[in-house]
Amino acid sequence: MSFKPLPGLTASLAYTYSRFKFDRFIDGNGNVFSDNDIPGIPRHLGNFELEYFHPSGFYTTWNTQLVGSFYADDANID
Repeated sequence: MSFKPLPGLTASLAYTYSRFKFDRFIDGNGNVFSDNDIPGIPRHLGNFELEYFHPSGFYTTWNTQLVGSFYADDANID
């Protein structure tokens, strides 16, 4: 979603919710990770951006990304 609150200024906002899980997963050592969250993918991800363009050609951008917590391993411990 984006909008222009002032001339030359554009604000953009985006949000994503993800819930990715393993259907069936058993590693080579026999560890069962079925139904665990897939590591490295946050459930919540947000992005906010402001862009300013001046008629003279000057422009600037500010971007902020908010990332929720996520697991770093298949066991969902770390």
